[in-house]
Amino acid sequence: MTKLPGKIIISRIHNNLRVEDEIEISFIDDMSNTRFATAKMSLETFALGLTGLGHLDVELDVRGLENIGKIKETSIYPLFFDHRNVTYDEVVAAWDKTANNGEWKMSLARDQRLPVQASGSSWKIILPIYRYVEVQDDRQ
Repeated sequence: MTKLPGKIIISRIHNNLRVEDEIEISFIDDMSNTRFATAKMSLETFALGLTGLGHLDVELDVRGLENIGKIKETSIYPLFFDHRNVTYDEVVAAWDKTANNGEWKMSLARDQRLPVQASGSSWKIILPIYRYVEVQDDRQ
């Protein structure tokens, strides 16, 4: 059995500023900072689980398992354009053409403001990127 450091977050689900009658429990791996499992349940089911009086039937959302136990490494990558008003789709297309695209991923949301800077006769975007790497064990 492998033991890894992690966190559990328990919260009420909010929907349009109205608290719903549901609880969400999230499991987070500390090393990769990946929220890899989220369970949603009713308040009644949560109360039964706390008192040990029942099995919890929950809706479980699992993701990012391939990153568990790895370290998230971040960096930046400059992309150059010939115009200032660069769109998200243009950034994605330019990133897809780079050689770094294999293991690195963009850390840019579609609705995020693009950080465009003048660079001589062109325009530069400093693109935040990330990847997950195996932990090196130096104890040998």
